[in-house]
Amino acid sequence: MGHPVARAAAAGRPVSAEQLAGTIGAVIDERAVDSESRPFITCSGATIAYGDFAERVWRLTGALAELGVRPGDKLCLFLPNGLPFALTMFAAARLGMPFVPAHAQFTAREVRYVLQHADVVIVVVDAERLPLVQEIRDECPLLRHVVVIGGSGGASVTAFDDLMRAPARPDVRADVAPGDPAGILYTSGTTGPPKGAVLTHRGYLLNATAFAERTALSGDDVLFCVLPLAHLNAQRSSLLPAAFTRARLVLAERFSAGGFWPSVRAHDVTFFSVMPTVISILLQQPPSPEDRDHHVRLCVTPITRPLLDAFEARFGIPVVNTYGLTEGMLNVMNFIDAVRRRPGAIGKPLLPEMHRVRIVDEQDRDVPTGTAGEIVLQSPAVMSGYYKDADATARAMRGGWLHTGDLGHLDDEGFLHFVGRKKEMIRRGGENIAPSEIESVLATHPGVREAVVVGVPDALREEEVKACVVLADGEDVKSVPPAVLLDHCSARLAAFKVPRYVEYRREFPRTPTLRVQRHKLTGLPSDDGASVFDRVTGQWRTGHEENG
Repeated sequence: MGHPVARAAAAGRPVSAEQLAGTIGAVIDERAVDSESRPFITCSGATIAYGDFAERVWRLTGALAELGVRPGDKLCLFLPNGLPFALTMFAAARLGMPFVPAHAQFTAREVRYVLQHADVVIVVVDAERLPLVQEIRDECPLLRHVVVIGGSGGASVTAFDDLMRAPARPDVRADVAPGDPAGILYTSGTTGPPKGAVLTHRGYLLNATAFAERTALSGDDVLFCVLPLAHLNAQRSSLLPAAFTRARLVLAERFSAGGFWPSVRAHDVTFFSVMPTVISILLQQPPSPEDRDHHVRLCVTPITRPLLDAFEARFGIPVVNTYGLTEGMLNVMNFIDAVRRRPGAIGKPLLPEMHRVRIVDEQDRDVPTGTAGEIVLQSPAVMSGYYKDADATARAMRGGWLHTGDLGHLDDEGFLHFVGRKKEMIRRGGENIAPSEIESVLATHPGVREAVVVGVPDALREEEVKACVVLADGEDVKSVPPAVLLDHCSARLAAFKVPRYVEYRREFPRTPTLRVQRHKLTGLPSDDGASVFDRVTGQWRTGHEENG
């Protein structure tokens, strides 16, 4: 009959808390029974069926248990996208071992922090990244096992291939409860050391099934994942929804602008969930007669209205806006039905019967409809806390609500609208300015590919507005000078919102999960010395020969 959550999702029924009796590890066991021959994951030119995938998970589960790991031990996944990542994630879940992803681009310093802070006992790493782990292994006293993929074992390293030769042991699994930790995912740490959000099996199940319901996923769909599996977005919006609905997942090692649409066409992809950076890059590619030669029925991404409209118009793919954060797990999302969808809004909670959204002021009091305030969330899917950081947990979860640090407002129909990050709000001469509003205006200029707006310290006005732009292909500061961009803003924004500074950049500094590192843009000039135009003085803050 299958898991009750999966059955409810497939039937389009809301999922109640009482139905959440399973765990991540149980999902693959069920698919082995009801979908043994159905294709599950296509990766590196090969496709594996649900039954074969389950058998490999059972082999790995038994082999890991033989190493002596126990429920509660932390397992780090320091891998690029690929079948081993998915196999190990499900095996760890069956054994009650929280998986701790480390982004494949991490340096030795960043990996050391994760291994030490998360108390990791075992790390699974590929041969390319093994030297980084070996470099810092002695600094991680709890690390007992290093498993390498694509390499040979030895005195201090176990070969993944050797583990996969073990007999399949579907009987080996821990007594895992829905409220137990499934994963510890570290935030990007743009304003301080990364914090490990402890996410439960219940949270993963709730989001994956509700996401599948809102997007009408079924076994007929082919999902395309180009985001790193180390990131929650790929786990909760691609891998697990595919498994719950018996769909097929095409897993790319990484995003490729040139390879994206050929892969979509080759595999008859019907759905993908991406970050807005991917949308921007795809829109930068030269138009092609094949732009609408595909079978994609839906794209989900947190996106601004100009980007959404441009993508839908060019590629003919409906785009559904979404909002979520690692700590909250459950997304707020718009509807795929054009009648119910409200353009320009983020949407409504995926599970309104148990997922509540409020907008509050500085004293945590509800604000009137249409008034901006902090977005706070409450649901059974919210993280259980930050690992080994009770103070940060108490601050984030005060009053029983997750304080997101994001600003938004609710309209008269209960749709959430995003305003900006609370910490990113610019305070200029007593006025509060949302960077996202100015960014949206700049994005409508045809010469601008991407814009990020930040506040910079100012002795007179507390802060001034600085716009950082990456120009569209073929444009430069002569074809799109500061005056053009400032006039564009002046025609669409109140005078106090018009940027004083304009900085031209080739690209933005980003975290491994592609978030812009805004704190690196707040200088005059930024950390990397890019030239900045000052509207008040009419001068460049550094030499700029082309427009001096």
